[in-house]
Formats: sequence, C-alpha cells, structure tokens
Amino acid sequence: MGKFLLLAFRNIFRNRRRTIMTLIVVGGGVAGLLLSGGYFAFMTHGLRENTINNGLGHLQIFTPITSSATKSAYSIQH
Repeated sequence: MGKFLLLAFRNIFRNRRRTIMTLIVVGGGVAGLLLSGGYFAFMTHGLRENTINNGLGHLQIFTPITSSATKSAYSIQH
C-alpha cells in the first residue's frame, strides 16, 4: 500500500500544470455548490416566513377583541 501512495505522490508533483488545473476546477465546483446551496436555503427560508406572515401557513386563533379589530373573510365564527 505504501508503494502505491509513494507512486501517486510523485505523480502529483511530476505533472504540476495538470495538478494545478484540477485543483482550480475542483475548488470552483465546491464553491459553486456551496453558493447555490446557501442561495436555495435562503430562498426556502424567505418563502416559509412570507407564507407564515401573510396568514396562509398556520391556523391563527384570535380573541373576540382582536377578531373584531381584524375582520377576515375566512374566519370561523364562535
């Protein structure tokens, strides 16, 4: 096993240009995946919060005082 690792290690430094190009491409791919993952997580969080804040995502319970102040077309009469 040690001979194979030594052979691979020597091969990395023998082809410097190819090694550098491979590292750049792999680094760019990782950066792209991280950026797109963060973007999608941010968008999902924003959509969830907007759905909740607009009154579409959760059951909302009001007291008689607050229900008279905010009339809704979909409120359940008690």
